[in-house]
Amino acid sequence: MLKLALPYKKQLEDMYMEVAFKDKYKYLESSRFIDYGFDLEDSSWSQLDFVSVDKHNNIIGFLSAKLNRNNDSVSNLNVVNFHEINITFSKDFRQFLDDLFFKFNFRKINFGVVVGNPAEKMYDKYVQKYNGRVVGVKKDDVILYDNKYYDFKLYEIHRKNIKTECGCYEKDMEAYVGDFRGMGSI
Repeated sequence: MLKLALPYKKQLEDMYMEVAFKDKYKYLESSRFIDYGFDLEDSSWSQLDFVSVDKHNNIIGFLSAKLNRNNDSVSNLNVVNFHEINITFSKDFRQFLDDLFFKFNFRKINFGVVVGNPAEKMYDKYVQKYNGRVVGVKKDDVILYDNKYYDFKLYEIHRKNIKTECGCYEKDMEAYVGDFRGMGSI
């Protein structure tokens, strides 16, 4: 389940400090330095910050979107799964993307991943599912705390290109969303 992240800030920072220097998580910072804190916003003007929690309210992961209000787009995503493959986190990530497009009404999401990040395969899958594209790969663009250079892959997804569960595209979504009003699904 997705919840606003701000009330979980201390718990998020504690969890991150436990994993910050584990090899699996070296891709999170896209930098050779590690910031131990989470820069959570106290409004939704420039950033949306959520946690994925299980049925016992334990944090599974963190999902954040940097917002560009000038052109109604998301300029970056920050996604952290603190556990191994988890169905709840996968569902929450899908809900997060759907919310960005259909609840908060952004027209486009731009984001990237350090090539080699274990999450890269998941991003490739979701970008394909949402009819997005790989914009390109910047070679030797990022240096991580292991002092090695990595390529950086850029993605974009446009709302108008999303084929939804109903088999329709964004232009047909109003009718589809109308079927669910009042049910809390969208």
